[in-house]
Amino acid sequence: MVVDSTTNTQNSSASRQQRGKLSSLGKLFKPWKWRKKKSSDKFQDLSKVLERKISTRQTREELIRKGVLIPDQGLFDCSITTEEGPAEKPQGQTVKTEQAEVTVIPNRSTYSQTSDSDSDGPILYRDEEEEEEEEDEYTNSSLAIKIRRRDTLNIKLGNRPSKKELEEKNILPRSSETERHELRQQIGCKLVRRLSQRPTTEELEQRNILKQKNEAEEQEAKQEIKRRLSRKLSVRPTVAELVARRILRFNEYVEVTDAKDYDRRADKPWTRLTPADKAAIRKELNEFKSREMEVHEDSKQFTRFHRP
Repeated sequence: MVVDSTTNTQNSSASRQQRGKLSSLGKLFKPWKWRKKKSSDKFQDLSKVLERKISTRQTREELIRKGVLIPDQGLFDCSITTEEGPAEKPQGQTVKTEQAEVTVIPNRSTYSQTSDSDSDGPILYRDEEEEEEEEDEYTNSSLAIKIRRRDTLNIKLGNRPSKKELEEKNILPRSSETERHELRQQIGCKLVRRLSQRPTTEELEQRNILKQKNEAEEQEAKQEIKRRLSRKLSVRPTVAELVARRILRFNEYVEVTDAKDYDRRADKPWTRLTPADKAAIRKELNEFKSREMEVHEDSKQFTRFHRP
C-alpha cells in the first residue's frame, strides 16, 4: 500500500509539472483568458466578507429545526458514497468518506490520471483547474460587489432626511387634514389684512399707477397741452417790452464780465479802444443810470451823465 501511494504521488507531481509547463502555451492561443491577476486589496475584501459570513452562519441543528435541511439526508448520501468507494478508489482516499457528513466529491487527479492513461495520443495541456479558479474568483467578486452595494444602500438610508424636513420642503404632504385647514385659514387672514390695506382707485389714479383713459384720449390730452403752450409762446413779450416793464434787469440782457481780480495797472484796455467803442460804453452807462440805477427822488437832479 505504501508503494502504491508513492507511485500515485510521483505520477501526480509529474503530471502537474507537465501541465504547468504546457498550460502557459495553451494560454497563448486563448486570448479570452488573458486576465490580470486580482490585487491584494480585493483578496483582503473577500476574506473580510467571508469571515463575516462564517461568523453569522447558522448551525446544522438550527437549519434542521427551521426545516431547511432534512435530518436523514446526510446519512443517505454518505451510505451511497461508501458503497461505491471501494470499487473505484484506493484505500488511501476512503478516510475522507468516513469523516465527512455530506457527499464526498472524488479527487480530480484520479480522473485525470485514468483519462491520461486511457488516451492514446500525447497530452498537451489541462486548463480545468484554472477555469474553476477563475469561476471561483468571479463568484467571490460578484459576492463582494453585492455586499458593497448593500453597504452603500445602508449609508444612503442613514443619510436620508427626516420626515419633518420633507414636510417642510413640501415633498411629503401634511399628515392630518386639520393642519391643512388651519394653514389655509392663516393664509386667508393674511390676504384679507393685506387687501384691506391696499389703496383705493382714486389714490392709484393720483399716483399715475392706474390709468382709466384709452390711448386715444391720452393722445388728445397731449395735443391740447401742446396747443396751449404754443399759444402762450406766440404771445410772449419781446426783450424791449420786458426791459420797459422792468422785468429784465441790466445784467440779464447785457453780457457782463466779472472784473473782481482784474489788474488795471498792468493792462490798460482803454488805450486800445476806438472812439466808437468809447461812445457805446458811455451810452450804456447813461441808460443804466437813467433807467435802472436806484436813486432817491430828491437826489435825481444830482445824477451826472456822460457826454454822448
